[in-house]
Amino acid sequence: GLTATPFRSDDAAALALWTTEAYRYRLGDALEDGVLVPWKIDRYRRDVNDPDPDADETDRLCAEWIGSQSGPGVVSARSIEDATAYASALRDRGIVAEAIHSQLPAKTVRELLLRWEASADSCGAYVPPVHASPIRVLVHVSMLAEGVDFPFMRWIVLRRPVSSAVRVVQEFGRVLRSHPGK
Repeated sequence: GLTATPFRSDDAAALALWTTEAYRYRLGDALEDGVLVPWKIDRYRRDVNDPDPDADETDRLCAEWIGSQSGPGVVSARSIEDATAYASALRDRGIVAEAIHSQLPAKTVRELLLRWEASADSCGAYVPPVHASPIRVLVHVSMLAEGVDFPFMRWIVLRRPVSSAVRVVQEFGRVLRSHPGK
């Protein structure tokens, strides 16, 4: 009965266990209490009437923006193949990036997450082996969108369309959590 997203994209999927809310903790309360950090949104401006924006141009602009950021972040992808290809494109630009997805063995996923956390400014708990440098960018399809807690994450790039308000709130929630250095 506890959720950060009590609303649903589909009214038919509304939470039906209770008829009233017992407690509401608003965004302003979380900011005032220091639970969440203030945010800045950099929007890619394009013609909203263009139904098929140039994917190469979008990817280039995203990569340029990612290159200007510090600390660990995540980028969304349309598919596992897209995540793998975009992580490779970022590495070609000198950005340490890896694709993370459900097809990887659990041990590999854990290692990628530890290497990613190692790139956080205030993190020192994990020092990767010499051959495994910290990862600054994880490119994912859905794996890092909901139900995970990475307060050290500094930024997020929504590179693919997101039509669900709940999904957007969940993804932004990954990066808004308070953490030293944010």
